[in-house]
Amino acid sequence: MMNHSFSEINPSLKNTLGFIIPSYCETDLHVSQLNRSIQSIRKFHSHEKIIIIDAYSTIDFSFIENKFSVVQIIKSPIKGPGDRATDPYLRA
Repeated sequence: MMNHSFSEINPSLKNTLGFIIPSYCETDLHVSQLNRSIQSIRKFHSHEKIIIIDAYSTIDFSFIENKFSVVQIIKSPIKGPGDRATDPYLRA
């Protein structure tokens, strides 16, 4: 999990704290762990943006966007390890 300024995603968010979670969900256990990660962030950062980069998961977890405020799911621009997909977002 990384924090990031998000200015590359949306220039109006320059210098805004946020989090990127690379994720691949194949089972309900994976979704549960993702849910727990978001809850942990929300405990201390209730309004900061969280971007989940979905590395072509085989299970649908889109309900998470509706469950938590300021959460966005983005399909990974590349197939492969989710942590590589964060590169374009970290070049701010």
